[in-house]
Amino acid sequence: MLIDSKVRVICRRVFKDASVQIIRGIVVEETDIYLKIEGKLYQQTISENTGRKVEKPVDKENKTIFVPFHSIRFGEIIEEGTESDILDREAKKEKPLSKTEIKEEDGIL
Repeated sequence: MLIDSKVRVICRRVFKDASVQIIRGIVVEETDIYLKIEGKLYQQTISENTGRKVEKPVDKENKTIFVPFHSIRFGEIIEEGTESDILDREAKKEKPLSKTEIKEEDGIL
C-alpha cells in the first residue's frame, strides 16, 4: 500500500533530551513489522541563521533503512506539490552534518 510512496518518518526518542531522528525517502518494502525505506537519516537541529528548527542530513548518500513500526512516532506521505513536498525539497538541499555536529548518544548512528 505504501510502496513507492515518498515519506517522512519521525522516530521515537529513547530519552527525553535525545535529538529528533527523521527518515526521508521512498518506501521500497512493507511488511506487518517494518518499512524498508530508500533514503537518508536526518537530525533536527537549530539553524544558526534563523534560530528555527531544521532537518539536516546525517549522511551524504542514500541508504536502505529498516524502520520497525514500533519505532515510528509519526509518519506522513508526501504528495507532489504540497507544502510538505516543498519542505522535503528544502531539507534535501541542506548540507550534511559534520561528525562533531551529530548527536550520537541516541544509539541510532
